[in-house]
Amino acid sequence: MKSNFEGPDYQRYNLKRCNELTFQNIIDSNPDKNPMEQITILTIALDKMQKTLSSEWQSEAVIYNKIVSTCKDIEACKIACYRPSQNVAVLILDLRSGVEIHNKPLATSTTATYHSESLNKIPVIIMPILRIEDIMTDQRS
Repeated sequence: MKSNFEGPDYQRYNLKRCNELTFQNIIDSNPDKNPMEQITILTIALDKMQKTLSSEWQSEAVIYNKIVSTCKDIEACKIACYRPSQNVAVLILDLRSGVEIHNKPLATSTTATYHSESLNKIPVIIMPILRIEDIMTDQRS
């Protein structure tokens, strides 16, 4: 019985499942969840899968790489994926921060609005176009 659940076929099956997992799959499978919950689902799924893999696939470096490859195509995660993190825990925090920032509506600034409105009220002064010939003849006179 033990050989059925820990043998090479079982481990190949789990590695295949792990390789097929993407954050986009999690998002598509859980549209009713908010992005923070989707990251939690991803981390739980990866944690469970890591335990089913053979020992050479359970290192932090492998899981770190899996998280980056899983999330790198998601716009909200790109900064976290391409910014080096110290370890998996920091990478997950960076992913959460990226998702939170990406989904947060931009605050409207009254200062920015004031400046853009005041720029529209600046009078336009039309200056004559000076040609190099005009400048040269003025200096010779």
